[in-house]
Amino acid sequence: LNYQMGLCLAPCAGKIDKDEYNKGIEEAVLFLKGKNRRLIADLKREMQEAAKKSLFEKAAVIRDQILSIETVLEKQSIVSMSVEDLDIVVVERSGGLAALDLLIVRRGELVGNSPIMVKDMQDVSDREILYAFLTQHYSKEVLVPNEILLESLPEEIEEIQLWLKEMSGRNISIAIPKRGIKRELIGRAKENARVALKLEIEANRGRGNALEELQTLLNLGSTPQRIEAFDISTIGGGHEAVASMAVFISGRKDSGEYRRFRIHSVEGVDDYGMMREVLGRRFKGGENIPDLLVIDGGVGQLHIAEAVVHKQFGLNIPIVSIAKGEDRNNPKTDIVYTSGGEIVRFSPDSPAKKLLQAVRDEAHRFAIDYHRKLREKGAVVSALDEIEGVGKIRKKKLLASFGSVEGIRKAEAAEIMSALSVGTATAEKILSALQAPKLPYLVKEGQGWFG
Repeated sequence: LNYQMGLCLAPCAGKIDKDEYNKGIEEAVLFLKGKNRRLIADLKREMQEAAKKSLFEKAAVIRDQILSIETVLEKQSIVSMSVEDLDIVVVERSGGLAALDLLIVRRGELVGNSPIMVKDMQDVSDREILYAFLTQHYSKEVLVPNEILLESLPEEIEEIQLWLKEMSGRNISIAIPKRGIKRELIGRAKENARVALKLEIEANRGRGNALEELQTLLNLGSTPQRIEAFDISTIGGGHEAVASMAVFISGRKDSGEYRRFRIHSVEGVDDYGMMREVLGRRFKGGENIPDLLVIDGGVGQLHIAEAVVHKQFGLNIPIVSIAKGEDRNNPKTDIVYTSGGEIVRFSPDSPAKKLLQAVRDEAHRFAIDYHRKLREKGAVVSALDEIEGVGKIRKKKLLASFGSVEGIRKAEAAEIMSALSVGTATAEKILSALQAPKLPYLVKEGQGWFG
């Protein structure tokens, strides 16, 4: 689909040859290096050549690429025509919170600005923070500039320069500018860091208010620092049901703690049974016990969660559920339930309710995303699964040779014969099965098929 929309070159499906693909990579490298004017000149020549050959669709695509790059150029400010490739890194602090700002200058143009927040830095110096950033940032697949500007030098500066030289194959200058445009860039980066730090402090204050309000409304002993939310996602008939667990720490999502589950023990449509299975698997080990559980569902789902968490595992974890519904005080809105099905009353602009909704929505998004990936994977396999005589080995060979089911569908019989070392009859049977009229997406349930 991305290929058909012009968003992908589709090398995995054989839609582009090696030379053309490498050319696309070279253009991307020029763009990332900030050499956009050279790239535009190359593209204009290519567009003119395509037009001369009456390849007007190709010329139109190249024209759109040029317009997109020029749009990017308009948003980039000229720093100095005498300045080449620079990275500027500074630190701004408030208590244990530190904001780094990375300004990226390529060929005299400011092409990037990335504020980065780090916490618990009370006992860490600016030089130590810069050392950690430099060694981590440039160990990734990033373009190392000729010069890196800092406001203070780490003690291990010689070690860093030697390491960068080994990685890039050239000498990299790391310096503290004293005057001129480079000193002005340090000032600009410092201002960016100050703004980012201020916004982060305000956001932290808002998250703190939300957590304090939750503590009050739910009668908790302390503010809930770790909140976990669970959601179930199914296709009609309960086929390939999955569940998700999203985690918020101190009011901020922590995607590294997320978990996803495939339902194993429940058949058909049984949301209660699925929730029972997922929570049982989550708390079986007893690690990282949360301060609050959020369940996507109504009172019934809430009672299932309480039965598993409170009775089965004996854990004293507060649980709330969020359901769509009508409440006379808040018509057609989310309703938050606590134990016994009691409704929690929130003010219209409640930070606590917004936080609960954000946690619930994140669990829902993560479940849907996992479900979509499984469904896409299943769709690729099922199209070949239904062809008699195509087992696991032949499926692997076909996908390795043609990249996708669509690639197989567009192949010639002779190509399939060559890929599988089979006769004409088998190759034609495979093509015939794949080229049959497409039906709506169906899932198998028991002995029948249902839409």
